[in-house]
Amino acid sequence: MKSLRKFPAIVLPFVLGMGLADVPQPPGPSLPAREIISAWVERPAAPSADPTDLWDVGAWTDAEQLVLERVNRSRANPLAETDILRQLTDPLIQFAYSFFLVDFAVMKADMATYGPQPPLAPHRLLLQSARGHSQWMLANASQSHFEGTIDILDRVLATTYPVAIVGENLYSAAEGPEYAHAGLEVDWGYPGNVTVPTPPGMQEPPGHRINNHDSRFREAGVGVVYGRNSRNVGGFTETVGPELYTINFGARPGATPMVTGVAYFDLDANQQYDVGEGISGVRIEVSDSAYHGITSPAGGYAVPTANGSRTLAFSAPGLATETRILTVSGGNNIKSDLRLNYTPPPVAGTATPAVGQSNGYLPAIVPAAIAYDWSVGRRVSTGGRWTAESGLDRVLVQVTPGYDVRTTTRRATGAYGYRLTTPRPVDQVLTLDGRFIGGASPALAFSMALGFATEYQTISAESSDDGGVTWKVLWRRSGVTGQSDASFSRVVLPMPAYAERDYQVRFRYSVGLGPYYNTVDAGEGAYLDDIELVDSYKLSELSTGRVAAGSPVNFVPAETGEFVLAVRPLVGSRLFPQGPRKVLNAVVGPPVIQLGRPVVLPDGRLELGFTASGGTPGSFVLERTSQVGVAWTAESGATLTTLGAGNFHFRVPIAGDRGLYRIRVP
Repeated sequence: MKSLRKFPAIVLPFVLGMGLADVPQPPGPSLPAREIISAWVERPAAPSADPTDLWDVGAWTDAEQLVLERVNRSRANPLAETDILRQLTDPLIQFAYSFFLVDFAVMKADMATYGPQPPLAPHRLLLQSARGHSQWMLANASQSHFEGTIDILDRVLATTYPVAIVGENLYSAAEGPEYAHAGLEVDWGYPGNVTVPTPPGMQEPPGHRINNHDSRFREAGVGVVYGRNSRNVGGFTETVGPELYTINFGARPGATPMVTGVAYFDLDANQQYDVGEGISGVRIEVSDSAYHGITSPAGGYAVPTANGSRTLAFSAPGLATETRILTVSGGNNIKSDLRLNYTPPPVAGTATPAVGQSNGYLPAIVPAAIAYDWSVGRRVSTGGRWTAESGLDRVLVQVTPGYDVRTTTRRATGAYGYRLTTPRPVDQVLTLDGRFIGGASPALAFSMALGFATEYQTISAESSDDGGVTWKVLWRRSGVTGQSDASFSRVVLPMPAYAERDYQVRFRYSVGLGPYYNTVDAGEGAYLDDIELVDSYKLSELSTGRVAAGSPVNFVPAETGEFVLAVRPLVGSRLFPQGPRKVLNAVVGPPVIQLGRPVVLPDGRLELGFTASGGTPGSFVLERTSQVGVAWTAESGATLTTLGAGNFHFRVPIAGDRGLYRIRVP
């Protein structure tokens, strides 16, 4: 068994064969609300042909919108929020709970003292001020409410936001929007004047939580920036990053109630908004309001209204207008989300396109889509199982220098296997080279053994359906300090979501905020072998493009054989998951006929010249009808002459004083 040395809660970066990633930092001290009374007249948008003016909430990002959604969830049901936060599965959040010694019984007792509060509406000027301050914190490596002598009130007034009251929460060392919200709502940190983790593990008083639930606030802006920076303060290093969050809360004098919410496709069917789900470009109308809303890039909106019964309508291209009746009372904001199920769009068209001809394929309608990206390719063999026997030619590796991913130390079969380990606390990644297409029942199978690893070291199998922009965890396993698998085990993961759809696969070995094995000694890390993509093909992509919503994809196969076609809808600037691949078997079709100008010959016959291009010409039949709607009949007296390659003419006696002719390929 691998022996480990014990270490204190705050340690040097490395301790005898182990390392410690950065410990979590608490949010800074909260700032009491600032109140001011000022005269205010709302400035409407510039005049337009629209009967109502646009209430512009600004261009929110997904992370900013998610924090606002979580704050509003907390305001709606404080007691339930305690349980939701306690049960979050993010290992970094759970480590922060453990590190600060958070006592959720104490938190729940405090949350019971907060009543439900109306939702906060997004406001573009508070968004502007919040982003500006997050950028200042990054540039100055400082978690502070003050930019020199400039405070929250000065910053918000500078945006021309008419202030009745403002407040602010900050977190300059967050690990994502869910982490930021948990940190501020739990208000984890050091109680009182202590500087080490002490129960109940929350700041006293919990000022960030108090701000989140303050009934005086009616609007908010969330500013997120990304990066790291450090500075020396009195011999100590203060570091900010990787994500910095500022929430600016506010209320305007005499402000009217707002209808607010978010439009989203519930991609993971969890009944709540998540990053990557927002629908932009949806129009929101509220009866008797002088304004309308358009959902932001992240999906959020707000529209001023008044007390009483109000009709709310959501509309967008491809979306049947959805109306609701809302009752606005007490001058309070009210929340109404547009939650839609998402169906990846198939394409409609022939399964046997003709070689050399344009074949149209119409994407299924996706609400609010403005265009569709299309991709045509061929399915080829994956090449069989991935092993390290022939090197790393079929994988892409992103690892810390100092060890060999190809190893002979442990393997399931053969002489070589793959190994990921962590000499530094950064992700070690092995990606299968290529994009793949699932068959009817795709699955990922692999053999693995976990060597010495702590509870904060995790091997995960992940998939992506957007070209590697985002990755979803299919399976994960963490270590147990001092223990190592005695043998390899076979893991089989069905992937029904990728039936007839594109995907990528990678393995990631990561370190959380805790102790980890930091050497490259034999026996440490995760070992992989005999990786297999079951019922899957590799995609050999041939061409891509984009068509406007409502327009077909025109595919012209250059040769016979099998092709696969799929589309992804573009909503605003966001591409949503691709639809199923349609299998096309290109064939040599009939030729394309182009008629020339008819000529009446001196002998009274009619000559009809034409060309036939592409396809396989067989025979041609000249048909005639007396008028549209009357059956066509073959002209038995017509004679066909071949003039040269692809050039022909029919000559036929003229029947009657008028008629329509066509040439048909049987």
